[in-house]
Amino acid sequence: MDKRKLNPQLLKDKFINIAKYKQIVIYLLIGSTIFNIYLRYIYKFSTLNYKNTPKSFTLIDYGLIALLLLVSLFFILQKKTHLYRYYKYMTTCIELFLFLFFLFGIYPNFSYINYGWHFPLHDFFLPPVMPIYSPLSMISSGLQFLSLTIYLTFDSNFYKFLEKKGLFKKNNLPQK
Repeated sequence: MDKRKLNPQLLKDKFINIAKYKQIVIYLLIGSTIFNIYLRYIYKFSTLNYKNTPKSFTLIDYGLIALLLLVSLFFILQKKTHLYRYYKYMTTCIELFLFLFFLFGIYPNFSYINYGWHFPLHDFFLPPVMPIYSPLSMISSGLQFLSLTIYLTFDSNFYKFLEKKGLFKKNNLPQK
């Protein structure tokens, strides 16, 4: 079992500019979100325009909800134990959720979560839907999800990098 403890100071000591990179990614997320809002306003685009949307949760929706519950469970376990293993499981679940959320968002009749919630902000922030026949919006939505994924898994990727460099080894466990 992986019993390494997370050490945020290790990231700060080895990578001074990590906060700047995270700021750049969050600015990219905010910028692409605002740009998507602008494009959707111009195109008068809404998920309400889609036909054949499900009227209740589908099997895919229950899978997405289960992934979010797993993320929450691993987050709580990681905060209680500070073990890297739970952190790794949590980030894997987040990446899987975002991938499936994007993948199933392309097909309107598969998921109520992606297309059934008709409150105004959902059209702009959450779904990976974009104005049809607009490559610019597709690129912007892709940047939005890419920056969100990078931001959520930023520390995890640095721990993996430290692991490859030998700075976060399994045999460097604290001795009791």
